[in-house]
Amino acid sequence: MPRPRKPAKIQEISAWKKNPQRRREEFEPVDDIGPAPDSLTVEFEIWEEIAGMVPPGVLGSSDRIALEALCRLIFKMRYDFDNMSAAQLGRLENLLGKFGLTPSDRSRVMLRQNEKPKNPFDGM
Repeated sequence: MPRPRKPAKIQEISAWKKNPQRRREEFEPVDDIGPAPDSLTVEFEIWEEIAGMVPPGVLGSSDRIALEALCRLIFKMRYDFDNMSAAQLGRLENLLGKFGLTPSDRSRVMLRQNEKPKNPFDGM
């Protein structure tokens, strides 16, 4: 099993400080996630729930298909748990981790940095 990926904050202290060209380019989502697709009939409430739990700037338009799969698995877990296979449970856990919705994976989620924090001393 490969070594878990280090969060960017730890990389800044260790590897990137010693060797700055090792810094990886971070992908930024293009657009917001938007409303639930029409194919989600009863799962659209789960879409809104998950979109509200994920920190702003994490979900983008390219995440719509993965979020749809996650919504369907959560729906099945909540309403038909006894008939879920081990593969479905494993995929659910995997997708939750990819979106940073588990405690151990929360540190791996990258947020978009749109603006630099305002300096209160600017304009003095």
